[in-house]
Amino acid sequence: MQNDKNPFMPFVEDFEAEAEAFLRKYCKKVLDSPQATPIREIAQKQMNLDIVDTEDLSPDDSIQGAIAFTAGIIEVYDWSSEEYIGYEVKQPTVFLDSAILNPGRKNNTLAHECYHWYKHRFWLSPLTNPKI
Repeated sequence: MQNDKNPFMPFVEDFEAEAEAFLRKYCKKVLDSPQATPIREIAQKQMNLDIVDTEDLSPDDSIQGAIAFTAGIIEVYDWSSEEYIGYEVKQPTVFLDSAILNPGRKNNTLAHECYHWYKHRFWLSPLTNPKI
């Protein structure tokens, strides 16, 4: 898929090939027979990612998803104090904004964050995450 307006084009030559490689690794059956991709199951069982979908990520819905690659603190928005606060994670974790109500949008955001893990997990040492 070519799109000259896509800012990621310098980094990804063929999005369809990338998607196919991801699916070959995690869920080949969806390539052989059209069906819903079990992205939540892939994230939790195969990629060993925690999923947090109970927090707001921004006050204006500008952030739909985020990924913490390692244990640490991620900023979430607290409506009671009207400021960002730290949320501690103990392992790689995907955050989905709690305001996402449409299941398709939620799954698409989760797939997007899983792809970040798939492509960038090499930054982590196998010692810090042996399931890479």
